[in-house]
Amino acid sequence: MPAAPCFCGRFLLLSPVLTIGRINVREVLMKQFSLLFRAPFCLLIPALLTLTFACSDTEESGPITLDESDVVTGSTGGTAGTAGETMMGEITGSPATGEGTISSEGTGTAGDDIIDGEDPNDDLPEDFNQSCEENSDCETGYCLTGPDGKVCTTSCIDWCPEDWTCEAVANFGADITFICVPQFMALCSNCESDSDCKGDRCLEIPEEGKFCSRECNLEEPCPKGYTCKIVDDTTNQCFPITGSCICDEELLGEQKQCIRENSFGICSGNITCSGPGGWSECDAKIPAAEVCDGWDNDCDSEMDENTGGASCEQGNEFGNCLGNMVCFGADGLICSAKVPAIESCDKIDNNCDGTIDEPNAEGCTSYFEDFDKDGVGNSLTELCLCGPNLTNKWTATEGGDCNDFNPNITGGKVEICNNLDDDCDGEVDPEGSIGCVAYYEDVDGDGFGTKGVTKCLCQPNGAWKALVGGDCDDKDSSVFPTAQELCNDVDDNCNGSTDETGATGCEPYLKDADGDGYGVSGLEMCLCKPDDIWNATEAGDCNDKNNKLHPGAIELCDNLDNNCNGFLDEDCDKDNDGYCNMNKEVTGNPNVCPMGGGDCVDFDPSIHPDAKELCDEVDNNCDGAIDEGVQAPCGGCEPVCLMGAGPKDENTFQDNEEALDGAGIDENGNIILDASSINLHMIWISNSGQGSISKLDTTTGNEVARYQLCNDPSRTAVDSQGNAWIACRGDARVVKVALAENECVDKNNDGTIQTSKDNNGNGVIDGNEMLGKDQDECVLFVVQPDGKDGKGRAMGVDKDDHGWVGMWNSKKLYQLDKDTGKTLKEFTLPNNPYGLAIAKDGIIWIAGRGGNQLVRVNPKTGEMNQFNTGSLDPYGITIDINGRIWIGNCCGNHVAFRFDPQTHKWASVSVKNRPRGIAADNKGFVYVANDQSNHVAKIDVNTLKVVGWTDLGAGRFPVGMAVDFDGMVWAINQSSSSATRINPDTMAIMLEKPTGPSPYTYSDMTGFQQKTVVAPFGKYTHTFQGWESGKTKWQQIGFNASTPDNTWIKIRVRTFDDPALKDAAQWTPIWGPFPPALSPINLNEFGQIIGKLLQVEVTLGSDQGATTSPILKSLDIVASKFGF
Repeated sequence: MPAAPCFCGRFLLLSPVLTIGRINVREVLMKQFSLLFRAPFCLLIPALLTLTFACSDTEESGPITLDESDVVTGSTGGTAGTAGETMMGEITGSPATGEGTISSEGTGTAGDDIIDGEDPNDDLPEDFNQSCEENSDCETGYCLTGPDGKVCTTSCIDWCPEDWTCEAVANFGADITFICVPQFMALCSNCESDSDCKGDRCLEIPEEGKFCSRECNLEEPCPKGYTCKIVDDTTNQCFPITGSCICDEELLGEQKQCIRENSFGICSGNITCSGPGGWSECDAKIPAAEVCDGWDNDCDSEMDENTGGASCEQGNEFGNCLGNMVCFGADGLICSAKVPAIESCDKIDNNCDGTIDEPNAEGCTSYFEDFDKDGVGNSLTELCLCGPNLTNKWTATEGGDCNDFNPNITGGKVEICNNLDDDCDGEVDPEGSIGCVAYYEDVDGDGFGTKGVTKCLCQPNGAWKALVGGDCDDKDSSVFPTAQELCNDVDDNCNGSTDETGATGCEPYLKDADGDGYGVSGLEMCLCKPDDIWNATEAGDCNDKNNKLHPGAIELCDNLDNNCNGFLDEDCDKDNDGYCNMNKEVTGNPNVCPMGGGDCVDFDPSIHPDAKELCDEVDNNCDGAIDEGVQAPCGGCEPVCLMGAGPKDENTFQDNEEALDGAGIDENGNIILDASSINLHMIWISNSGQGSISKLDTTTGNEVARYQLCNDPSRTAVDSQGNAWIACRGDARVVKVALAENECVDKNNDGTIQTSKDNNGNGVIDGNEMLGKDQDECVLFVVQPDGKDGKGRAMGVDKDDHGWVGMWNSKKLYQLDKDTGKTLKEFTLPNNPYGLAIAKDGIIWIAGRGGNQLVRVNPKTGEMNQFNTGSLDPYGITIDINGRIWIGNCCGNHVAFRFDPQTHKWASVSVKNRPRGIAADNKGFVYVANDQSNHVAKIDVNTLKVVGWTDLGAGRFPVGMAVDFDGMVWAINQSSSSATRINPDTMAIMLEKPTGPSPYTYSDMTGFQQKTVVAPFGKYTHTFQGWESGKTKWQQIGFNASTPDNTWIKIRVRTFDDPALKDAAQWTPIWGPFPPALSPINLNEFGQIIGKLLQVEVTLGSDQGATTSPILKSLDIVASKFGF
């Protein structure tokens, strides 16, 4: 049946084919009014309802594909308008929205057929949206082509399921009906232009082609799988989310099988739906001719088939080997022929010459012809084979057979005495042949051969002719076995003995077994000379087992006859008191003196070692002492004694560590405070620029000596005797220099002390007045306790005059012996030391410049504490009269710091630029060197006020400070190489004197601190012996002492009988101080003091303001024998 004309985008009536167009409901009603309302909702459906996407000029025999653009749709949200004045009334709105009304009487509700509370989906046919091929397959008779193929649908009035819309469809006879069609059916339909998309856009997707799109907005959004995006910057269009109309969201990532085929074969692969661009190309490889490469090139499931087989060969200098080409996969074709090699004994034709293991093959063995089969072949027939050749007789692996036709003659055979060369060595019947005879060498022809030396020969040969050996001298025919022995120092008969007993010319000797020179009568031997036992020529020994018993021996008291006169122990105990004479040697417990020896008067039985000592001026008990234990301590037998101690008494003061604790003995033998009464008048200044130290007289300022010591000397300290300790920064040396020449050492023993002196008296040491390094004999010792890499930057002297040096690099503190410099103690510090000072209690305080810390060291326990200075670069350090520590700050806040060891609190005083060296006097002041400002500050230690200044003048740069024993203040000027003396009362400059180059030090360079701070008090202990025979009552103590202003002495005592128990004895209360108390002391003030020993403790002390030490000159004790 021919088709009627078609107008795209308009309502079209086909008979019997139904074509759907996209039209407005109002337009349909106006143009087809009479057909639409011929009867209410009457639809004339031909036998076959067909839906199509676009207009067509041809007749089709089957269903036509439905495009969304061909579906009749209504306007959303607007009024359809008036259809005309008919009895059928009006249609308002769109049936697809469910909001319009249709009424045959003018009014009515399009949705009146929907029952409240019911789900419209329940009324859908069972095959709705199910697959179909033609209209008759569907319950409703409607089969249309949707986005995913042909499916069944249903009629509608005002409602369709989600993603479906109610659209007008024209059927045969110009009738129309409304059916549910998929929303956006035309999306991704093929097109050439916008006209193919029924009013929507025809968009091009790269690599895929052109496809229909649709306008979208908030009221008409895109369906699932599409997104609304701007196209050409004009309209919003629905576009596939995947970017592809071919590979939609559901197909994205899917694969389908594909093949590639040619004359070589067929290869399988896949195409993939990968989004933009649609399906990918087939990934199957292209079939190719099979080659040897480890791949199945023609896709026949076989790899590298039929790729080898060709003939080949391998050749080199050893030969040529044949083979075939064999495929080895990825390695390609390889010739199977082996590589020719040198022929070896391995049962293989190595060189491919057709012969296996031929002669001279590698690894062959030498074989020899062996016709007589004795295992040794003819050396001239050697052949190197891989094995024996039995056919040709090459069977022996050893050559050397000199007769290959006699099996008894061959190399290795044993030689016998038969005049034949049995072993083929070229020698007939050699030494050692079977059947040989032992011959001795007989050079002197006396018939005897040399002992122990023989040759086994088949017959005599030269000197080898004696059948008997034993000749001990084959050069003397008179010496041989059986010869007569003579006294001639020769073993004539070769028996191993020379001049044996009874030899011709022997003499008689007596037996002297104990070696005392006397033999036993009747025991003698005739010898050529005496031996160890038979050597005596005098008889009379009564006991030859004891060399102390013989004629002429001294008689002892030992129950023996020592002198062999027939008597025992004569003259041992003449007074018969049971004790032998002390002049007689007593051994054991002889019968003559059962009480032992030691009788000092053997004619008086009342005097012997066990007698009681009496006070009678006789040694009653023979102990070498007269009246011991019974005599009074002061001598004699009187019951009362006066005992004394001191330099003028026989019992001098004891100079040892047990007796002296913080005290010392002066040159007069008196007890003083560590010799601090000695006033020293020298200042020792290190000259860093010269490696020397200058010694200046503090009274005149003149330089009296200069010593070349080390590299970069720095810190100096002075001991109680005025000797100087110097620590060096450049070579780690620590040096001690003697103050007085009589303390120096004559090292070269020339009788003269070689040392530096101001010989011309100009007050300066000139170049020729200073000796070279290590040449001055007043340098007592040089040590390096920290090794060669140390850097001495702290130096001090304790109360025992031992030196303490702090090393910068290693952070070590060493105590050095005052006499040798040997290290006594060693501590590791927590900070780098830059100076040290020693307090009265022995505590060492260190300026820890390395960490801005003040370090406290207990030298007895090694305990250490740190206190942050709160400053930068602590330099000089000193201790004031109150025991507080002062530090020069140098490079930080331009202040001097004071630390209280009791409260651990800091205080500070502002001074001028860069305080360096610092020193304290004994009047309550400290003095600070301010290098950059060339000033010296005087500070009151209690008020923390600067009470005076000294301007040293430009270019001085003072670094060190000191106080001398006259109380004067010294500033050491580094830049001007000078020392300035200042009057502390007026702070006026008294004098300025030159030093060595670049003087530099921060320490106690006069010894003033050591005398006034380190050891201001001490104790002396003296023990007196009472009566030994009984207890002693101690009555009174008197003493002679000097106590200058602000000095004093105190005394206490204790008694004991055993020195080992003295520490448990109790001390009496203290008497004193003296003054104001007066001597003597009544020891019975606190009760009787009784005991064999009396220990007296004297404490010497000084208070603030003291300028010298108290002196104890003597002690006097009154005691009596207890019970008198």
